[in-house]
Amino acid sequence: MSTYDVERSKCINSRRTLARIENGQVTSMPYTVIGGLARLYGADTALASELERMYRAADEPGWYEEYGQAVREGFATFAEAEQTADRMCLYDPGVITGLCQIDAYASALFLLHPLYDKTGVEPARRFRKRRQRDYWGRVEREGGPQTTIILSETTVRRPVGGVEVLAAQLGRLRELARLPGVDLRILPLSVEDHPAPDAGSFTIFDFNDPLDPDIVYFEHLDGCRYVETIAAVAAYRVVFDALHDHAIAVEEFLGGHFPVAQIEP
Repeated sequence: MSTYDVERSKCINSRRTLARIENGQVTSMPYTVIGGLARLYGADTALASELERMYRAADEPGWYEEYGQAVREGFATFAEAEQTADRMCLYDPGVITGLCQIDAYASALFLLHPLYDKTGVEPARRFRKRRQRDYWGRVEREGGPQTTIILSETTVRRPVGGVEVLAAQLGRLRELARLPGVDLRILPLSVEDHPAPDAGSFTIFDFNDPLDPDIVYFEHLDGCRYVETIAAVAAYRVVFDALHDHAIAVEEFLGGHFPVAQIEP
């Protein structure tokens, strides 16, 4: 279809707007233009309406924006992926990951971090609890995301917030491990042939929809990064599978290698 055909269809009344679209430049337009172009290129009414809806939704503020600075730059994409992914594989050798944290544990982390704005602790707590409620709610419903989480032994030995908080936190891990589709494991320090000793924390999000590429998320001190190239995602999947082969189910670990009774006050 030529530029002339599009112009003649009257979907776009401005030649300047049409030129910007053809050149791949960002431009603002009414949502009806999206639907009109979709129909012009052969989309049925249902698809055209859905594209219009998606275009309007893109201008609406995300649910996370109400939490302000509690959502670090770049993390909004992660929060959205938690709500839409069909499978999540997470490895964290440093701390018990946010989705699994009880409130006392999370608060202790916020307060201890030397770079964290202490005035932002309350919105950060609310944001984390919202993420947990939404994610684990999806898990508990039939057809929720498959979830595999691997933590290092150091994360369950470090008494963040004190031994009472740690005991309650380990109890929470046991509860989550019983949810449908959840595989929560601990990588013991006794593993001699650690498959990836230099790997930091990372998360792989898988999507069944072929239009949504799988992504890997990394977080560091001053920001975060995402990759979605097929080769990079495949490489991290190999590493994660190797870690999984060496890790132990959380119930087995806490009941044998590291009995919770050892740290109860």
